Amino acid sequence: MHVCTAPGEVTDHREFLADPSCDQRRELAERLLQDLEDHGSIIVYSSFEKTVLNGLAELFPDLRDRLQLCVSRLFDLEEAFTNYFYHPDFGGRTSIKATLPALVDLTYDRLDIGDGDTAMSRFAQMLRGEISGIDADATRQALLKYCEQDTLGMMLLHKVLVDHSR
Repeated sequence: MHVCTAPGEVTDHREFLADPSCDQRRELAERLLQDLEDHGSIIVYSSFEKTVLNGLAELFPDLRDRLQLCVSRLFDLEEAFTNYFYHPDFGGRTSIKATLPALVDLTYDRLDIGDGDTAMSRFAQMLRGEISGIDADATRQALLKYCEQDTLGMMLLHKVLVDHSR
């Protein structure tokens, strides 16, 4: 995640990628609560993060209230682009892969992992032991780079929306 004090003003970057050799959902939930703190908007792109937070809240009842507070702070950028912002270069789509290159000079072209389906597939391969050793280390770094690009892209798109609303 990119932590911002104002639109486009990054003060920190934080990351967490579970060890595929064990179940780290509890660690993920606790780390999210620590990193997200208890104030500010949480910028996401689609309902994926909401689904994950709700799933963690069901899994860990002792964390439910705090996780639900995080859900209440979510701001879905895709909804903003779907309902309020149009650009011809979107090609009728509102995915981050369509909006980002149309509005910001940032693409996924040079990344080893450049889309969410591949990211989930590679992590699942690591989980099943199909990728190990040096290849697992390289995959882990590629996953972290992909996730960093996603959160950077969301931060930049949020700034575009704020700038256009002024």
